[in-house]
Amino acid sequence: MYRTAHIAFIVTALLVAFATPAIAEGRSTAGPDGSQPANACSQDPCNEPISPDVIERLDREKDITATPKPGAAVDNWFRFGGDARYRTYIEKHIRLNARNPRTRRRFWHRPRVRLWGEVRPIEDISIRSRILYGPRYFCEPDLPEQCIFNEAVVDQLHIQWRKAFGLPMTVTAGRQDIQLGDGWLIKEGTPLDGGRSFYFDAVRATLTDAASSSTLDLIYLQNHADSATYMRPFNDAHRDLIEQDEKGAIVYFSNEHFEKTQLESYVLYKNAEAVADSGDDADLYTFGGLAAGEAGPHWRYKFEVAYQFGNKNGESVDALGSNNRIAYCFGDPWQTKLHVDYEYRSGDRDADSNFDILWGRWTQFSNLYNYYLSVLEGQMAMSSNLHRFGPGIGFKPCKRLYLGANYHLLFRDHKSDNVDSSGQFRGQLITAKAQYDFTKDINLRLLYDLFLPDSFYGPLDSTASFLQVQLAIRW
Repeated sequence: MYRTAHIAFIVTALLVAFATPAIAEGRSTAGPDGSQPANACSQDPCNEPISPDVIERLDREKDITATPKPGAAVDNWFRFGGDARYRTYIEKHIRLNARNPRTRRRFWHRPRVRLWGEVRPIEDISIRSRILYGPRYFCEPDLPEQCIFNEAVVDQLHIQWRKAFGLPMTVTAGRQDIQLGDGWLIKEGTPLDGGRSFYFDAVRATLTDAASSSTLDLIYLQNHADSATYMRPFNDAHRDLIEQDEKGAIVYFSNEHFEKTQLESYVLYKNAEAVADSGDDADLYTFGGLAAGEAGPHWRYKFEVAYQFGNKNGESVDALGSNNRIAYCFGDPWQTKLHVDYEYRSGDRDADSNFDILWGRWTQFSNLYNYYLSVLEGQMAMSSNLHRFGPGIGFKPCKRLYLGANYHLLFRDHKSDNVDSSGQFRGQLITAKAQYDFTKDINLRLLYDLFLPDSFYGPLDSTASFLQVQLAIRW
């Protein structure tokens, strides 16, 4: 308890120390004509381009390691670069059970280093590779393995052909990262290693039509539970990355023809063949679309809905999901944004009939809820049978400091056989974030989640908390 408080206090003090000069700079008084100094934090976020930022969650400042720098160039045919991050975690009661010694309190570290290189032998063709090393070290509690994922993995190896066949089309074949929309259903191909990697083994063709401001993605993917299926990791730790082997097909259409509006529609197919005991045998078909954009000078919105049918583990699936946000952008010097979220993932008495979020098994709205509490009802980061509603706020008191918080009320959609309770109310979730950018390539980030369980979880009634501190750099 005291160690947690001390760490939180030290990190907060560092944030304040670094932020204070910038805040003072950003509060410079206006000139005689009422104008702001050039270095004041006075940019009106409501004048930002509608695409692609509107598709990203409006309160989520991207991790700098998510987007590589252009990299150093050698004679314009070879580029290279990398990134590193160090995370430490303090977690309490992540299974809502104070009597479980394995999850009552956890304190662990997670470094990750990635190096990449890209060769462009001719103008429109490039070959890119990236290797990562991202182990986990557990200090508390004592586990059979204190260090896991102690291996180096090739998480990118693909060839990309621009202007393929003389068409406005880019073809990417091989191991690659894929995110469509804001990643609600398509982002994570390797969920069991958490945020270490996200890759898909896939072939992707992206066609663009400048006249109609349209993009069409055609994707075939084939991911395997065994990370050594195509390329064996160095010092292979034999860690499965999914509970089942998966094949999929994606047709994703995006259009920005209408001013300040983005429209997207998609057809998704997923086939799964169980490998682990917790794996799925499934054939699922999902149809959906979203609309995002501006509704006036200060209002932003995103509405997404998807219908799903098929079968999973012998059960029929007839499910619905929706993920929505309305935001108000003040346009003040602190770039304050208020928003309200509503997310729905349909449920059933048998969890195999719930809405399946496909390749959306990442943190989304909460590290604590999506990665840890979801395991109480089945696979990690596969929580459905859910209504989520609540407000949030984000602002930048200075150019380099972002602060945000969200309050979520969580309810079940249907009584579930997976939980020993008939309660309707899952509980209250509070998430908070602070991020300070030392430069555009170095930042410090804090994430904090607090979950107060309610009647849905029956005898599991311990308050759960999650704290992550991350330092990231890219070059």
